[in-house]
Amino acid sequence: MFQLQDFLSFDKVTLVLQIFAGVGAFVFIRVLTKKIGNRFEKLQPNNLVLAWFVEIASDIRNLGRGLAFYALVALPSWLHWENVHGLLLVGLKSYLVLISCVFLIAFLNAWEAWRLSHINQEISPKDIQFAKTLYPILTNTGKYAIYTLGIVTMFSVWGVNVGAFLGAGAIVALVLGIGGNLLISDFLSGLLIIFERLYYADSEIEIIYADGKTIAGKVVKITWRITFIYETHTGAVVAVSNRLIDRVRIIKK
Repeated sequence: MFQLQDFLSFDKVTLVLQIFAGVGAFVFIRVLTKKIGNRFEKLQPNNLVLAWFVEIASDIRNLGRGLAFYALVALPSWLHWENVHGLLLVGLKSYLVLISCVFLIAFLNAWEAWRLSHINQEISPKDIQFAKTLYPILTNTGKYAIYTLGIVTMFSVWGVNVGAFLGAGAIVALVLGIGGNLLISDFLSGLLIIFERLYYADSEIEIIYADGKTIAGKVVKITWRITFIYETHTGAVVAVSNRLIDRVRIIKK
């Protein structure tokens, strides 16, 4: 634990040099990452990699801000306050895990936009609609995988026993079985909609609920759990849980 007498016993010259080094590193990292972020924003997204760079431009600046503040605080504490430096190191690792997840999700978003804008127009209209439906679903699946990997990695950084946590999560899942059943029902319904090609993105449909209520419009997007419908008469986008769909009337497929 840090105490005042420990501070007074430090080599003042060394401490001052470390403070100056921290300030210098702060300025250098902030300027460098800001220039990189600004440069990325000006790129023309002619391919997937450049589109990803444009997507993460603001995240690069955020990364630089976090690393700069870490350098400002960590360098003076490196040789003198081991407990503080260890805590800062855990914070840095957690921040890098978070930023890595952000970068990966940004890549998936860029990939989805790129693929949707480069669909082969020589294939049949039905296959084009299916591609517009499938790519967002693959992106959504990838995001769930990244979230799971990020959470597990974060627990490892914090020293949490992942196995014990998963065991506790299984118990919680049993307690909350009703909610889990609803999620599974949504997922299975979405699976059937997608692979039976009941309807696609851009299809015009009328959804009929079990209680007889209806909603009609154009399909904007389909995920494992939800179908997004654009209601033409209201101009609103409505999210419909797949498990609530009882019947579908295809107006234009």
